[in-house]
Amino acid sequence: MSVYPHLEIGHNGIHSEEYTFTIENKGVGPAIIETLLIGKNGELIEQDFVMFLRKEISETENLEMEFSNHLT
Repeated sequence: MSVYPHLEIGHNGIHSEEYTFTIENKGVGPAIIETLLIGKNGELIEQDFVMFLRKEISETENLEMEFSNHLT
């Protein structure tokens, strides 16, 4: 039997104050993400994703991040 990852990408609340962006592995094998590219206004941003978010979100806005690497 082979095992395959299956990534699902989603977002919610794009026009609200609470926006969420998720990447979930719904497959039966591990998903290895080797590269993450960030773009803004058609331009490639060469910066760490977390640092990019912290820079783009003002101090008055709330940024909650959750990282996990667990099997469900």
